[in-house]
Amino acid sequence: DFSVAIMDVQMQDMDGYETARLLRMRRQTRHLPIVFLTATGPDEESARRAYAEGGVDYLFKPVSRHLLRSKVGIFLELHRRRTSELVAASLRTELRLAEQRQRLRLLSEARLRHAATHDQLTGLPNRSHFHARLQSAFSRNTDRQSEEWAVIFVDLDRFKEVNDTLGHLAGDELLVEVTLRLQQALRPTDLLARLGGDEFALLVRGMRGPEDAIRIGNRVLDSIGRSVTLGDREVALGASIGIAVHTEGTRSTAEELLRDADIAMYR
Repeated sequence: DFSVAIMDVQMQDMDGYETARLLRMRRQTRHLPIVFLTATGPDEESARRAYAEGGVDYLFKPVSRHLLRSKVGIFLELHRRRTSELVAASLRTELRLAEQRQRLRLLSEARLRHAATHDQLTGLPNRSHFHARLQSAFSRNTDRQSEEWAVIFVDLDRFKEVNDTLGHLAGDELLVEVTLRLQQALRPTDLLARLGGDEFALLVRGMRGPEDAIRIGNRVLDSIGRSVTLGDREVALGASIGIAVHTEGTRSTAEELLRDADIAMYR
């Protein structure tokens, strides 16, 4: 990497103009400042040609050592500044790229976490996420022993029949429609999850009593009970539900509450 080229116009095998032309053809030296030296007197045509070949200055011999040092010093300073600017620009680019890579990494990790804890078809929390939230509810309830909540299991009726007669795409469409209906029937504080297949679960918190869970369960049945159109077919829909209510002293673990809700669904 050069700061400046000082070149005599008259050289033995190749004159300075031709040398400058070759330098301009190379990518590494295309923008290299060239100072021409000549022993001939002031010549307007020679000076014009020197500038046309990319020269930035044209000095006559004998050249004052002080003048030459001054010229070279100017180009050295310009080169230093240009190099500093390039380094700064490169660092800014690297910083931007590092920030972009960090954002992409965080986005990728967030997507992986979401995929691990949510159902791909409906976007609802999956079984493991629901279980973790239920465990968390038990943990947080230590200092709020008067709070009641309930788990409601929902099992769709005739879902296998839809899959077998209309195909899996129709079954998927049905699950998405049921998800939308359940979300509309619930409160913002309730958690809805898909456990797998045609099974859903609700975590209902902030209840004033078991009647709140029953009221929500009835809303769930009403929302699912309406028929749904799949393609050109009108399909009757229904569901079975099981409700298990947590009150202080009745159940000690999340597993027991889940078990009771599952048992209640088949009674």
